Amino acid sequence: MLTQSERDAAFKALYIREHDQGHFVCQRNEIADSWIGVIRGFLRVQDTSADGKPVMFTGVAAGGWIGEGSLLKIEQRASTRLPRLAPPPPCTCRATPSPGC
Repeated sequence: MLTQSERDAAFKALYIREHDQGHFVCQRNEIADSWIGVIRGFLRVQDTSADGKPVMFTGVAAGGWIGEGSLLKIEQRASTRLPRLAPPPPCTCRATPSPGC
């Protein structure tokens, strides 16, 4: 837990950056120099797939934070590898299977 003087110092060091809708807040392979706290709006965390389509990983609403892992580990911001999935057909999850299952 931070002491009061540490909290005061952290608060004094805060600054606000405004971003236009649709603009990048940070990009892959940048070295993290801060956490990202969302004061207003909604932050999409996404990457681009090999075929050029956007892939959204998560979203961060006002009051949320992201990026602390990259900051604490002093590493480049990077997306994780997309998972390979094997979803079962919907009828395997239903109590009463539909026709054809």
